[in-house]
Amino acid sequence: IYQEDKHIGNIKIGNINFHHKFADIGIVVGGKDYRGRGIGSKAVDLALKFSFDKLDLNKIISGTYSNNIGANRLFCKLKFTKVAHFNKHFIFEDNFVDWYMYEMLKDNYNI
Repeated sequence: IYQEDKHIGNIKIGNINFHHKFADIGIVVGGKDYRGRGIGSKAVDLALKFSFDKLDLNKIISGTYSNNIGANRLFCKLKFTKVAHFNKHFIFEDNFVDWYMYEMLKDNYNI
């Protein structure tokens, strides 16, 4: 992800399964000064458009720690559906945190 010719993060569409028509998205906006400005949402929206229009996928999945407020806000803003909640699934800063899984179906994109 770039803004003003400066690298501020990464996004990937990975684990693509063309037979079952799904993949996952991972995103990191590394520069704290760039968080909360809609850059991640725009990047994910572009990745969704590419996934559905160009790759002809039917579903995109992603997940995040429960305490990642920005990522959870992003998925809600883009109208992903929360499909799973795993209790005490990962360790973050020496404490267990929950893990949320989200999905976006092609039929629900940009409704």
